[in-house]
Amino acid sequence: MILKILSLIFLILLVRIAFSVWRLLSQITKTANRMKEELDGNSRYTARNRNSSQQVYGRRDEQQKIIPEDEGEYVDYEDV
Repeated sequence: MILKILSLIFLILLVRIAFSVWRLLSQITKTANRMKEELDGNSRYTARNRNSSQQVYGRRDEQQKIIPEDEGEYVDYEDV
């Protein structure tokens, strides 16, 4: 009798662990697919979920300066 109860508890725990692993893998797959769509540029999430106040980083022109010239960041160096 005790063996039947223990095996039933073990089976319930095994099913619960399997379901948790399946749910985790499903979430990872969904996230990976969403990231791939965003990188490809054809995502349904990017335009709808981004506010106009949010800034997109990493998409500047190559010739555009990051720091303005009046900031004093660039210094002429003379070799003595």
